[in-house]
Amino acid sequence: MKKNAALGSVIIVGLLLVIGVLGYLLFQKAQGLKAVEKPAASNPTQETKSPAAAGDKKQEEQASLVLAFEQALYAAEKSASEAKKEADREIGNMHENVMPDSAVILNAYNQFSKVAEKVRKIPVPAGLSPDMTTELEKSREKYAQAYDHKAQGMYWLMDYINTTKAGSAVTYGDHIKQADALLFDSVGKVIAIQQQLGVDFSKKETLSQEAQTVSQEPKSGSSAGSAASANKTSSASPAAKPTTPPAAAAKPAASPKPSPASSSAAPNAQAQEPLSIADMKKGYFGGIEFGLGTDFKAVEAKWGKVKQDQHREGGAGYLYKPCNCSFFVGAQNKISAIELNTPMTLQKVIDRLGKPLQEGWDEMEGSYMLVYQFSGKKEVYVETQVTNDNPDAPPPPRSAKTARITLIQK
Repeated sequence: MKKNAALGSVIIVGLLLVIGVLGYLLFQKAQGLKAVEKPAASNPTQETKSPAAAGDKKQEEQASLVLAFEQALYAAEKSASEAKKEADREIGNMHENVMPDSAVILNAYNQFSKVAEKVRKIPVPAGLSPDMTTELEKSREKYAQAYDHKAQGMYWLMDYINTTKAGSAVTYGDHIKQADALLFDSVGKVIAIQQQLGVDFSKKETLSQEAQTVSQEPKSGSSAGSAASANKTSSASPAAKPTTPPAAAAKPAASPKPSPASSSAAPNAQAQEPLSIADMKKGYFGGIEFGLGTDFKAVEAKWGKVKQDQHREGGAGYLYKPCNCSFFVGAQNKISAIELNTPMTLQKVIDRLGKPLQEGWDEMEGSYMLVYQFSGKKEVYVETQVTNDNPDAPPPPRSAKTARITLIQK
């Protein structure tokens, strides 16, 4: 186990160096400063002229629209910037053999998934040539796919945190590398179109500010390709499905706030400890924003409808990949139980929750169980992957993995 953890940490720290280089190159490309594309002073035929200097009003308007489209991409990902910083800080600590906080990584996973959703709703500007329109559509999809991969990277990093399998660390790295490559390619396509439209990159910052100002001005008519549309996400425009799970859950047009049974606030953007006793006392679990007593329609509105896959805990069960959890729905369509499906060791559970109220073999399930009880008749059942039909069998080792951990309102 320690050998796998050490190997996984080395893999992830090594990837940080590669990602840093790719990030720097991406920054260069976004600024239009790639050395191989920089025109020589003695070669006037390669100079890029500003739209104003060219005197082409239509080209100037097109350039402004493309700049606004680029700014809309950056604005979409800005919402995840804080989550990314926190995740990077946690991952950076791995060179000191310190495992990342799983709550921080879960938050990054959720924020990256939301960015992919936002990007797919950004309209491509109208009035461009068919080739430019196609290229911008491809660029938008690659940008969204990049954040699908970033989310997947966080998913596999969480798996590595829980299992210390070196293979999970490798898969994490593969997704992050694919994300950076897609971002590099996506931004490159946008920059290439700006070059075709004669954008003067020495004045690009000023032009971008002007494009943002134009995009915020009210328009007399609605246009799917207007600069204003490029800076807003349209609720009427359905998001395409991400290409990689678990970010591939159905996406809704709106994300209403959950309505928990009590007035206690939900965990802030999944930034809480997954096994927080304080949260469980309030009916929240695993850093998930939907707590016990929440109307199940709130879950369906955010993550879409899925088929019932089981029936336990006094209600119908529904598995959702964005949280790697199952919701059980009882009377009045309220959530009656929440089940985490991410494996943990028994020792980790006990370290977080303390000595269980009950512990032993469950004769009906044939598996080893831990039972915890909290205020308000809330109970947590921890079921291991170890099975045995003999109730007198010795308990499994503390290194045994959990099959599921369920918070129930009794």
